[in-house]
Amino acid sequence: MNDAAAWTGTGVAIAVALVSAWKAHRAEQTSTEAVAESRRQSDALDRMAVALEQRLSSSSSDADSEAVIKWAIEPTVPDGYWLLRNEGTATAYGVEVVAPPKGLVIRDLPCGDTDLAPFQSARFSLQSSGWGAHLPGELLVRTRGQSEPAIVRLPPTS
Repeated sequence: MNDAAAWTGTGVAIAVALVSAWKAHRAEQTSTEAVAESRRQSDALDRMAVALEQRLSSSSSDADSEAVIKWAIEPTVPDGYWLLRNEGTATAYGVEVVAPPKGLVIRDLPCGDTDLAPFQSARFSLQSSGWGAHLPGELLVRTRGQSEPAIVRLPPTS
């Protein structure tokens, strides 16, 4: 009888050790993803700071230059969210993504009621539905008063 109890105790101990090791691995994986996201956000803030510094220096030296709207899209985290950022010098009014791709799971896509000042962004979700639909290589973005939409490249997510 003692042998059965010993084997049972050993089995329970092994099971507890395996569960603990699996939980530690998951925590490490989550931590690694958080570090990568933090690094991406830090790089984006650095790019914004450089662009703002350039904008301020160019606007003070060339006040007569025409204001422009320049778009960039960047992924935020591996969960399918993106930032549509106005990297230009003018505020974009009535921002909308024209003819969003079919067969994708889309949330919070700008649809004409969004205004973005220079260096502001709109966060949206764009994910493959898993039924053969792939993320597009570009999106068409239009602002109020603009007749032709701008083609904005969607960077690869890998």
